Amino acid sequence: MSRKRIALWSVFCAVAFVVAELVARYGLGLGDPPISIPDPEIDYLFAPDQDCHRFGNRIVYNNCSMRCDFDVHCGFEGRRVFGVGDSVVNGGTLIAHEKIATTLLQERVDTIIRAVGEVAARSTCSARINIALDIYGAGTEEMRLKKMAAKYGDAIKFYPPVPIDQVRKLMREHDVYVLASNAYEGWGAVVSEALEEGMKVIGTYEAGSSATILPEECLFLAGDWRRPMRILLDNHIPKIGIESWSATNAAFALINVSMC
Repeated sequence: MSRKRIALWSVFCAVAFVVAELVARYGLGLGDPPISIPDPEIDYLFAPDQDCHRFGNRIVYNNCSMRCDFDVHCGFEGRRVFGVGDSVVNGGTLIAHEKIATTLLQERVDTIIRAVGEVAARSTCSARINIALDIYGAGTEEMRLKKMAAKYGDAIKFYPPVPIDQVRKLMREHDVYVLASNAYEGWGAVVSEALEEGMKVIGTYEAGSSATILPEECLFLAGDWRRPMRILLDNHIPKIGIESWSATNAAFALINVSMC
């Protein structure tokens, strides 16, 4: 084989390699896969501080190798609690970042802000409505949500995340819990926890627990701020007793829903 033919084959192979790489990376979505590191307890753990793409999906791991894009304190002197379990459910699954529950939950907080804000805005001297919304936690949408809430004055306040052993105490200090999550939220055990602490609860049709446990007058469609606004304005949210949401009753209700 002549040198010229060898040179042509070399150029062809180099071009083919580059084209194959581009097709695999951008056409097939292989991208830059998340990297795993050895772990003495679970064999392998996704490396912290990653922001990459795989199969067209954005994959984000924070400083503690958790599936969220805001850092948390991950020392060993305290307990860490998964709010909705994304790091367990989706830790090894290359689901898009915008579809994990923590992201979706942040996106639905704006529904609550709008509903409570509009109720507060309708308050007048002749028809005074005392209502306030307390939001606990942090996330990538925090600045946007604070900007959105600012136009409603002091009716909406933001607080940093609290330890898990203080959550029940905070529930007892409030009157109403609003679950605004969509279908990606899954069951939503927080509804039962809020009812156990004596709170009134309104929630979405899409979340399993609220659709199964709560009466019709306490339900609204995810993303619809007008319906929860009307519920809060009417102020006739029924207080559900412990016997109404017990695990046994919830299980039978879920079976009935599944059989329909």
